Amino acid sequence: MKAKKKTDTDLNKKIVFWKDRLEFVFVILMSFLLIYLFNPRFDHKSLIDQHVKLLLYLFGFILLITANWGTFIEESVWFKDLQQSLGKKE
Repeated sequence: MKAKKKTDTDLNKKIVFWKDRLEFVFVILMSFLLIYLFNPRFDHKSLIDQHVKLLLYLFGFILLITANWGTFIEESVWFKDLQQSLGKKE
């Protein structure tokens, strides 16, 4: 919808609403899982099965996708130097 510049439609608002809610719930539940699994007082190594591995794998991708890359790239000194060397004027 961003590519088609239809970000102010009712459908887009509903999609963004549910995306934000589901992402929040997923991050909270994964945080609890990580706290439980990696609690230093208990040994939970036997609890890491295929399902938990899949959830941690997906959690990694979700964190990478939803990270605020714009802040990192726009504020990086090396990125500004690269833009200047390529000829972009500030």
